Amino acid sequence: MQFKFLELKNFGPFLGQHKISFETEGSRCPIILIGGENGSGKTSLLEAVQLVLFGNLSIGPRRKNLSYENYLKKAINRSANPKDGAAIQITFIQLEEGKKVEYLIKRSWNNSGNKVTERLEVVVDQIYDKVLSEDWQNYVYHFVPPGISQLFFFDGEQIESLADSEKSSEIIKSAIQSLLGIDIVDQLETDLLVVENQEKKKNKGQDEQKRIIELEENLKNVLSQIRDSKLDLASLESKTKRLEKKFQDIEAKFTKEGGHLVEKRHEIEIEENSINEKIHFFEQQLINLSSGSLPLLLVEELLHQINSTALTEKKIKQNQALLEAVKEYNQNLTSFLQNLSQDSILLKKFKGFLNENECLIASQSSGEVIFDLPDNTMANIDRLIKNTLNSEELKAQEILGQIEELHHHLSRIEQQLASIPDNEAIRPIISERNKLINEMNELETQKKSVEKLIAEKQKEELKLNHHLAKVLKIRLDNDLTNQDSRRLIEHSMKVRETIKEFRKRAVKHHAKRLENLIFEKYQSLLHKGALVSKIEIDPETFSINLYSPENLAIDPERLSAGERQLLAIAILWGLATASGRKLPVIVDTPLGRLDTSHRLNIVKKYFPKAAEQVILLSTDEEIDKRYFDELRPWLGKKYIFQHSELNKMTSVKEGYFWKEEKPWQSKLFESQNMEEIS
Repeated sequence: MQFKFLELKNFGPFLGQHKISFETEGSRCPIILIGGENGSGKTSLLEAVQLVLFGNLSIGPRRKNLSYENYLKKAINRSANPKDGAAIQITFIQLEEGKKVEYLIKRSWNNSGNKVTERLEVVVDQIYDKVLSEDWQNYVYHFVPPGISQLFFFDGEQIESLADSEKSSEIIKSAIQSLLGIDIVDQLETDLLVVENQEKKKNKGQDEQKRIIELEENLKNVLSQIRDSKLDLASLESKTKRLEKKFQDIEAKFTKEGGHLVEKRHEIEIEENSINEKIHFFEQQLINLSSGSLPLLLVEELLHQINSTALTEKKIKQNQALLEAVKEYNQNLTSFLQNLSQDSILLKKFKGFLNENECLIASQSSGEVIFDLPDNTMANIDRLIKNTLNSEELKAQEILGQIEELHHHLSRIEQQLASIPDNEAIRPIISERNKLINEMNELETQKKSVEKLIAEKQKEELKLNHHLAKVLKIRLDNDLTNQDSRRLIEHSMKVRETIKEFRKRAVKHHAKRLENLIFEKYQSLLHKGALVSKIEIDPETFSINLYSPENLAIDPERLSAGERQLLAIAILWGLATASGRKLPVIVDTPLGRLDTSHRLNIVKKYFPKAAEQVILLSTDEEIDKRYFDELRPWLGKKYIFQHSELNKMTSVKEGYFWKEEKPWQSKLFESQNMEEIS
């Protein structure tokens, strides 16, 4: 299986339509890196994949004890219209009989009143498939059995949980049973035991009759108690639903009267103070600007006039200086000609020519010089008009725009505060609401008590059935006349023994294969190659046992937290490899609970090899610049989830927290990484 697209509509923090492509250039670039701060929607993406595939079988941190219907309600974006609802659509490629088949799974739902309506559509190669759409809950096992999905879709909390040896044995046990289909074998053994008991009852003897009747009577009483307890539990469930309905009504009334705002008053007041501080900050910036050149914008036209007049005066002064020089030059030239020639006509014409030039220059030097500004002053005025005033005007406009936006926001906050009712006004509603919460908590306690009683009685039922089987066997051995029944029972017992031996050997064989796979993965992740020389899985308890090169058992407590976490990842990796399924791997907060000294091993040795398609959901504190540079050769796609607190929504953009580094920076990171490895 290989994901192509994931489309989200009004799901969690994703308001409106969002489409994320998982297609990359090939297996050489298997990693899709998705970055985002905490609360931006990374976990929502993991839950979306699980929800669209598995529906009410999906599990996630936000599901917890919620009913499926309430989970779907809460999954709709708070700013979206509940009637518009939410939708998740995933497109993936599946290889079937050597041919690529495209599947599109769309799960949508809306909340109309108190009822959630869900719809599932399956499209195969762009053709709607009615059969698959109606029976997808069973057909999904063909692609991703929910029992092994946790090996491929997991988060940092699961890694931390697996680092606990007791919890890891449960996961290994569950995985082996799912991979081998042990549940079918167990069901066969149970069915054979039922057949045996039925045959044994046909041949009850007189000696054991009383004991059999007594055991059956006790069993009947226990079953009656279980049935009554289940009825009590159903009654409690019914009461819980009625209280939940009342709570929804009072909660709606509480919200309508502004009760939710009463609870948020302090938070809203803090936000109001924050906005006022920002307004004061920007106003102070405006005051600082006003203490400089900004007020000269009021006389900008006058500055232009001064500048123009100064230029004109400069030309007049230049022409006046030129006129004086020309007059002096003309006098010298006239004296020279008079000494040279006595031709009065020629001298008269020449003087006339010189006078015309003087008159022309004199006409250009007339005018009053008022400002008489120096050149550097004129240059400063010109620079002020063309650069400084324009720049400061833009800054002032930007600040005014921000102040205006903050005032709009402040107005909305003040409206919210004004709409908050007085505590006394909604005190009866709060009292009734708290009473309902207490009643629901009390019912929850009663339900847990009844569930505990049912579990105890079911254990007692198993014990009585075991004793009854023993008595029936004794009676059968002493007085069994029906040879056909004897042969049937004997063969059934032999088959059950064979089944037990088969289960034991199958588990042992598979455990041995898993030991090798987990050891191989663990060795590849550790930078201390000689730390562990062997890993064994107990086929009875499914616990992990580690051995040193001296073949001595290693207490898991001797391992550092990071080494235990690497072992947890090796377990997941080994189990996923053993499943033989080529599924995408999705890891939420991949390095969040891993110490720094082991992060580089995961980045370099696990992520690029975990699967043909690896989707990492990370913050900038996990996969930072350093690890991003290490992952670069294997990156097929990069996205960033940007969450707006103002709009309470997340947007999806291409890229990561940082731009591409220059070559010398990459070499510097490589040098640092080599130092850490050494």
